[in-house]
Amino acid sequence: MTFLVDLVASGTVPAPRRLDVSLCLVFAADRLADGLLADADRAAAESRLPTAAPWAQEVYQAVGTGLSTLLARWNTEPPAMQYVLACLPALYPQHGRQIAQQVSALTPAYAGTRHGAYPRLADALVNEDDERAVVIASDIVSWEDGLDPGWLEAPGISAAMKTGHVLAEGVTQTAEAST
Repeated sequence: MTFLVDLVASGTVPAPRRLDVSLCLVFAADRLADGLLADADRAAAESRLPTAAPWAQEVYQAVGTGLSTLLARWNTEPPAMQYVLACLPALYPQHGRQIAQQVSALTPAYAGTRHGAYPRLADALVNEDDERAVVIASDIVSWEDGLDPGWLEAPGISAAMKTGHVLAEGVTQTAEAST
């Protein structure tokens, strides 16, 4: 994972390839939430907290370690890349704060569109507004095929983790449909 982060952060790879790799990083970082959500119902039935595979935590940490380097490129990246980059700090609250203004500034460019729901969700997450994030994520799962509304009801998982999963899965799915 660190190799992929370094590859994108170097800026030496053409923008379309950086975009592809960045989508892979979003998908990889979300495996932790995916694992927790997959275990949530069973964990509740067994009166324990949900767990994910150890490798999912390792991947999450590996992507998070290089995130500051990636985000330092924000102002040099084209809008499509910024759109995807906005998702990564939303999955990492400690990094999200450093780029919250840039993510917020991105949202008007997509106002009034379904694609605009994802930057708005990222904005809510980087600003740690769980209530707004749940409202936006609920709207997204009502119209985006392939996203499970049950994710938002999963027991034992934070609102930020659940709505971050909606963000990551939705952006990844939307990007795949666009290519």
